Amino acid sequence: ETREVVVPVTENADSSKAQNSNYTPAYDTCKAYWLDMSQMGDYTFNGEFLVITFKVNEDTPDGNYPVSISMTDIASWDLVKYEPDKINGEVAINTDVSSQAEMSSSDFTLKINSVAAKQGDVATVTMDLANNPGFCGFVIDIEYDSNAMTIVNAKAGKDFDAAVNVVK
Repeated sequence: ETREVVVPVTENADSSKAQNSNYTPAYDTCKAYWLDMSQMGDYTFNGEFLVITFKVNEDTPDGNYPVSISMTDIASWDLVKYEPDKINGEVAINTDVSSQAEMSSSDFTLKINSVAAKQGDVATVTMDLANNPGFCGFVIDIEYDSNAMTIVNAKAGKDFDAAVNVVK
C-alpha cells in the first residue's frame, strides 16, 4: 500500500523586512502534510525527511534568503503532539552560507540544510530529521521569500520515502 505526501503552496504576504532599500521580500509558505493510520502505529526513521527545489529568480539581489520552519504539528498514533527543535536554513545567493547549529544527539530535531546558489540556479534544500520519537501524521509550514525564488518541486526525502512508501 502506498501513501501520498501533499505539499501545496499557500501565500502569507509579509514584506516588512527588506534585504536592501531597493528590494522588498514577500514571504510565502509551503505547507507539507501527511497522515497514515493504516498500520495503526507510528513510523520511526531518521535522515532526509523533505526536499524542496527552488528556482532562484534572475533578478534576485545577492544575499542570504531564509528558508524557515514556521509551524509544526506532528503527532503520534497515541495522540502525543511533538514539538521538535528547529534549525532553519537559507539559500545564499552569491555569498557565503551562514553557519548552522548541529542537530542534537538526543532531542527530536528538524533541520533545513542551507545551500549556495546563483541567480537563475535551481537550489535543492533538504530537511533532515533526527531522534524521531515516531509519528503517524504531520503538518509543517516552511516559509521562504517568493520574490527571490519560486518552488518548482517539493517531495518526500529518501529516508521518509523508504520508511512509508510515499507515492510521488
